[in-house]
Amino acid sequence: MSFNESQDIFSPTDPFGDFDFSRPRPRVNGAKLRLPQLPGNFVTLPCSLHRWVNETCIEVKCSDGVVVKVTVPKGTVLIGPYLELIVLVYGPTQLELAYRPTEMGNSLDMSIVNTVICLMWAHSDIFFDSSQL
Repeated sequence: MSFNESQDIFSPTDPFGDFDFSRPRPRVNGAKLRLPQLPGNFVTLPCSLHRWVNETCIEVKCSDGVVVKVTVPKGTVLIGPYLELIVLVYGPTQLELAYRPTEMGNSLDMSIVNTVICLMWAHSDIFFDSSQL
């Protein structure tokens, strides 16, 4: 998927424009991403930034220590060390940021509204025991 400034970068995974928060999303960790029923689904991924791979890809460390790659729009800015991302799962190691940042939480850099990952600041429960899922 290619991103450019004139295109609504979220239209392929968000065809109706607004994210339906009434539908539950599994809150997963790295091990759970390997479940066969997840590809093609949207999930909430609690994680921390591990490193930038390139300008359209980041590695995030899941709460169980597994590192996975997430495709993000070019020009994305991350705010804070802990993230809770809504992603579309293509496979165990193929994830893509799925929804408009303005709909994801409470901390935005408004200078580039369409290409910012919004995050929810870490709370004590962001790292959890996978046995509780």
